[in-house]
Amino acid sequence: MKKATVRTIASALNLGTATVFRALSGRGPVQDETRSAVLEEARRQGYLPVTQVKRV
Repeated sequence: MKKATVRTIASALNLGTATVFRALSGRGPVQDETRSAVLEEARRQGYLPVTQVKRV
C-alpha cells in the first residue's frame, strides 16, 4: 500500500492540499462536511501526521 500523505488524501477527495492540511490540523476555516470527509479518508488510508511517525 502506498504511503498516505496530504497529497494522496487531497487527490482521493478532489480537494486542494491546503484544504486537507487545514482540516487535519484544525487550523483555518474548513466546512464541517469537508473536515469529516478528510478525517474519514485519512483514517481509511492509514494517515499518520509527521509527529506520530517520529514516535513510532
